[in-house]
Amino acid sequence: MSEFNKVLIYRDHLLPISETFITSQGNGLKRYRSHFVGSRRVSPSLDIESSRALVINTNNHIGYFSEYLFKKFGFFPTKFEKKLMDINPSLIHAHFGVDGALALPIKEKLKIPMITTFHGFDITVRDEFAKNSYFGHRIYLKKRDELFQTC
Repeated sequence: MSEFNKVLIYRDHLLPISETFITSQGNGLKRYRSHFVGSRRVSPSLDIESSRALVINTNNHIGYFSEYLFKKFGFFPTKFEKKLMDINPSLIHAHFGVDGALALPIKEKLKIPMITTFHGFDITVRDEFAKNSYFGHRIYLKKRDELFQTC
């Protein structure tokens, strides 16, 4: 097997059963090998090899605390960082604007380009609603300008 370029597919929660289109897209790439990255795994039944799934939160107290530090401050554990470096990706593809905002620290650490696909709610939600919505929406509002300027 020849060496592939690698792409990180970032989705905060890997992956709700309603988002099979993300795994289909990643698994269907011909010139890239996809690695799915997020804060935690929520559906192990989706078609992602465990060797190609990397999460910050491993579902224990330290994992939940690590997820909070990542989302709030952009800090991620050294072990997670080392695994990202070992993958040596060429690109990050974040799905949804909220995830693009969350993935910015990974982009900065790896010094690679990132694209973000907006799928609907993330581009149409009003700021007034997002300010009072869940944590990810508030982070997105805070980092939206940076996301649009750097990705």
